Amino acid sequence: MNRFRLTLTITLSILSCTCWSQDKSYIDSLKAVLIEQPENLIVLNDLAYEYTYKDLDSARVFLLKAIEINENDSLQLGISKETLAIVDEIQGNISDALVLHFESIEIFEQINSPKHLAWAYNGVGALHYQQYDYDQALTYFLKSMNIRTQLNNPEEVAKSKINIALIFNKTEQYDSSLFYLHSSLAPFVESADQLMESIVYLNLGSTFSYMEEFDSAEYYFNKSEAIQKKIGDHEGLGVLYRKLGELYSEKNELLKALDYYTLSLEYIQKLGDIGRFIETKQAQYLVYETMKDYENAYRLQSEYLILRDSLINIKNKETINEYNAKYEAEQKERVITELELEQKNAALALANSQNQRNVFVSGFTILIIFAGFLYQRYTSKKKTSELLTNKNIEITHALEDRETLLKEIHHRVKNNLQVISSLLNLQAGSLDDEAAIDAVKEGQNRVKSMALIHQRLYSADDIRGVDIHDYIENLVSELFTAFGTDRDRVESSVSAHKIKMDIDTVIPLGLILNELITNCLKYAFGGIEHGRLDIEIKEIDDILQVMVRDNGVGMDEETMRNSNSFGWKMIKSLSRKLKAEIIVKNENGTIVYLNLSRYKLVV
Repeated sequence: MNRFRLTLTITLSILSCTCWSQDKSYIDSLKAVLIEQPENLIVLNDLAYEYTYKDLDSARVFLLKAIEINENDSLQLGISKETLAIVDEIQGNISDALVLHFESIEIFEQINSPKHLAWAYNGVGALHYQQYDYDQALTYFLKSMNIRTQLNNPEEVAKSKINIALIFNKTEQYDSSLFYLHSSLAPFVESADQLMESIVYLNLGSTFSYMEEFDSAEYYFNKSEAIQKKIGDHEGLGVLYRKLGELYSEKNELLKALDYYTLSLEYIQKLGDIGRFIETKQAQYLVYETMKDYENAYRLQSEYLILRDSLINIKNKETINEYNAKYEAEQKERVITELELEQKNAALALANSQNQRNVFVSGFTILIIFAGFLYQRYTSKKKTSELLTNKNIEITHALEDRETLLKEIHHRVKNNLQVISSLLNLQAGSLDDEAAIDAVKEGQNRVKSMALIHQRLYSADDIRGVDIHDYIENLVSELFTAFGTDRDRVESSVSAHKIKMDIDTVIPLGLILNELITNCLKYAFGGIEHGRLDIEIKEIDDILQVMVRDNGVGMDEETMRNSNSFGWKMIKSLSRKLKAEIIVKNENGTIVYLNLSRYKLVV
């Protein structure tokens, strides 16, 4: 699903700690004060923040001036650096932004200003969020929330909770997201902050939509819509109608989806947001394509391509103008440098004509100095080379130690999983109920499938990933042994050569394969004289295709989808994590296709 739907919340809640005026008259009044008081740090910082989401270059000029003239006002210096960090982050200067964030944090800690410290922590969390480092983002959002809780500021605490909920949505921990969103609602209702209230409803709708609970999603979207219409939030309505279009697309109510995409376009066009306008045009085109209305699909695709190319041309033109300006500035500096050099040469020639002997002495002195400089540079370069060689040796040893440590970790994890498997085996031996024994045995097989992965990692020369062909063959062998399957009666084949997977991909995929192979061995070959199980994995056009096929009694897709077994529920849950489409066919047995769009291969 497209995560553009949360942009409004991120802008309001993550990147700012309070609501700043967007009124032009306020900016004009600040400029008027600055004319009277050109070194007023508060006015410079306020003006910079007002320009942060309008004119980044102007914001940077005000902030650099504030930092340059600031002599002893630590609070305003911290505010200048934190605001400049936000400007750098928006312009893509991530390293500079991170340095400024931590400099402002150090200042706010020194002057003991918890309100501003919470703001800075929130800024660091936002930066990590934008870089997809959700663990670090959550850490700093929690720090910010704890400080705001101590300050007894319920509205700022609620904004932190919205940020934390966004993290849980990204990591698919939807129950935790719902908890934080519901608990963030009351402060905005009590303070009559209808904009933030509508944002909470918008995100609740988004969360339920991710969970495919479309009735609940629609309920919260409608509540958000009612408030946004009341307060005239056109940007919010543009986002909301886009989300409703996506919701009805998911529900296959395509005419409704088109109506909401059209409404979204009306609001987005008024705001002049060409990026979102192009994305929504593309969504409309995909709906028409699904409806097999190829005339409208072709028309919208053409419009989308024209708009996209126009946007690319605009960006390219801006880049070219920027480079031209830099080039012209460099040319001017070079001309000035050349003129200064000519003046110096003229002065030197005059000095030579007046005192030739002094020039000779000066030249000889310069020669000696130059020789000394060359010798010093040679010795410095030699020391640097030796230092780099030693550092490379240290790095090589450190990498070898790291690899050894990782192998030891995988070995210990495998041993721990083996202990768990043994405990489950003992538990099964003490049970009388066949259903309970089967459930424990299935759990044991799932643990073994994960233990195999860690065994492959610590046994391999390259610990970055697992050879999937070797892993699946061993998994099949383990399951044949566990179910006492006669290999003379049931043959198996695995085709996944030259595919090595990252551990975050192979663990959920291994559990899915464990369930599918277990299902085959338990139910497929009853009454079949010669059974066959085929597993094939290949990558086609950025999609990893997985096929599990047997020639058994067969099971169609509807029967499997209506199943309420734990195994099928686990397959669906893990498939969502891998963004995998599941297709089940009954053709001379059962064929299950998994098309993964979220996976990582190791080269």
